Amino acid sequence: MGQSVIGQIVDSIKDLIFFLQSTVSKVAYSVVVLMIIIGGIQYIMGQKDAAKKTLTAAIIGIIIILLAVVIVVSTRNLF
Repeated sequence: MGQSVIGQIVDSIKDLIFFLQSTVSKVAYSVVVLMIIIGGIQYIMGQKDAAKKTLTAAIIGIIIILLAVVIVVSTRNLF
C-alpha cells in the first residue's frame, strides 16, 4: 500500500524546501564570490577600509549560508 495523502503532501513540501534551499544557496554563494571580488578590487585601488568592510560582510555571509545549509540538511531526516 502507498503513502497516505498527508505523507505525500509532507514529501512534496520537503522536496520544495530542499529545492529552494539549493537554489537560494547557489545564488547566495554567487553573491559572496562577487563581494570577495569587489573587496579585492577595493583593496587594490587603495580603499582599504571599504575593502575590509566588504570582505568582513562576505565572510559573515558565507558563515550564515553554511549554518542555514547545516540546519536544513540536519532537519531533513526528522520528517
